[in-house]
Amino acid sequence: MTETQTPKPKRASDRQTAAGRLFLLELSGGRVLSLNPADLKQTVIDGVAREAGGRSVDQLAQDENRVIVGLLKLRGLDSKVSVGHRVGQA
Repeated sequence: MTETQTPKPKRASDRQTAAGRLFLLELSGGRVLSLNPADLKQTVIDGVAREAGGRSVDQLAQDENRVIVGLLKLRGLDSKVSVGHRVGQA
């Protein structure tokens, strides 16, 4: 006969250790990172500062708006071109 094994309950210290760490899988670099919440906060702050590149919030908003307007213009051009070229039309 085979015995069914019941998993042992985890100790409180094991749960606290596991709950205090975050694990991130970086697909592009093939790495697994382990961070505590304070490290994660600083990593996010550093990444945002790097992406902002010293620009103010107003400058970032203006850049964002230019990109969105450009995309909307492209979408408008695409819809105008595709209207006259539907299947079955000459």
